[in-house]
Amino acid sequence: MSSIDYNELFERKFINDTGREGSLEGIIRAMGPNVDMDQFKASGAGAAIARMMENMALNPDEHSPASIAYWAKLGMVKEFHGENELFDWPAYIEKTGIHYDVEHAYPQNLYKKWASYVPVSAFREENKNRKYPLVIALHGGGNTIYTVDSWGIAKAAADREWIVVMPSLESDVVIAEIIEEAKKLYPVDEERIYLFGFSYGSINTNILAHSHPDWFAAVAPCGGMMSDGQIPEFVRNNPPRDPKGLVEPHYDVIQPLPTLSFTGKLPIVTVSGEHDRAKYPICKAQDAEETVKAINLWAKINDAPEVSLAEACAMMDDPAATREEKRLGLCFGKENVRSYESEGTVFDIGDIPSRDGIVRMRIVCEENMGHWPTPELGRILMDFFSHFRRDAVTKESIYTE
Repeated sequence: MSSIDYNELFERKFINDTGREGSLEGIIRAMGPNVDMDQFKASGAGAAIARMMENMALNPDEHSPASIAYWAKLGMVKEFHGENELFDWPAYIEKTGIHYDVEHAYPQNLYKKWASYVPVSAFREENKNRKYPLVIALHGGGNTIYTVDSWGIAKAAADREWIVVMPSLESDVVIAEIIEEAKKLYPVDEERIYLFGFSYGSINTNILAHSHPDWFAAVAPCGGMMSDGQIPEFVRNNPPRDPKGLVEPHYDVIQPLPTLSFTGKLPIVTVSGEHDRAKYPICKAQDAEETVKAINLWAKINDAPEVSLAEACAMMDDPAATREEKRLGLCFGKENVRSYESEGTVFDIGDIPSRDGIVRMRIVCEENMGHWPTPELGRILMDFFSHFRRDAVTKESIYTE
């Protein structure tokens, strides 16, 4: 039984991983100014966020014995890799057309640093022939690996005994290297490699999914919708900078879309907050046409029927439409929506089944939540991922119950 008062921890000031003072409540307020904070706290959602992020809040040094012991108690061995290995940005920029103001780079983007979270059972002799699913978790803009440490994805993996790796750099070259290195170091099931990213990591999840669809068994761009894999306008040529002028890599090139000719299908799930930059309802969002177009591209990839923006707009005034459909802002059909509550947050889920009846596309709205993960997000992703693997030889997407 924990002696921590999580309601108090939610409000308490602490020094975060970038050396700045803040609070978990401050993060939620900044990332969701329209969140009803009184309801958020009263429902228990605030305490749930504090429980999810307690390691970073209580142990600001990710290398501290207390931080490492935190994961050991959850049955995970946390290790660090590549912390002193510089990335050759000039060569990568020249090769890809991607631009980066290296002089104003976030420190974490200069090195091929990554952290691994591996179930302790993977090191036992009796499990020498066992293979473990691998989840690659991508950080948001300006975030460090230690921020992702507190997002709940590794905790959800600990419950299932899955491996998680968190890269500091999110380029395809580095991700490919990390996958190969992880397979050498740990018993990775190469047919069950999954990709998750939040915010800026969501952008890179979409890009990597469209560029290398055969690398992953399923993907999850969260804190950002499904996209067509092209670079969003706001990170092309004029990327956002933080108060210190630091910036993430940006692009002025239009990338090819290998998924357009990819026949292996690529299951996808996306989870975002109700108050996350006005994403919901989808049909009323500022970028509704672009979002629906991207969803329909993913429908083509997964052999699912397209959705209609016009029908969704009309549905919003239909008294017979479900509450979930109106919250999500798309016509899913009554049989393909549901909602439930977990740790103070209500989750509205809409599925778009493929023509063979298998659900390879899922959209989730977190009610009264802004631009930040919830503890349940990790569990939603793990549950969805667990049904898919990709044949290592044929690259076919395979569904399992």
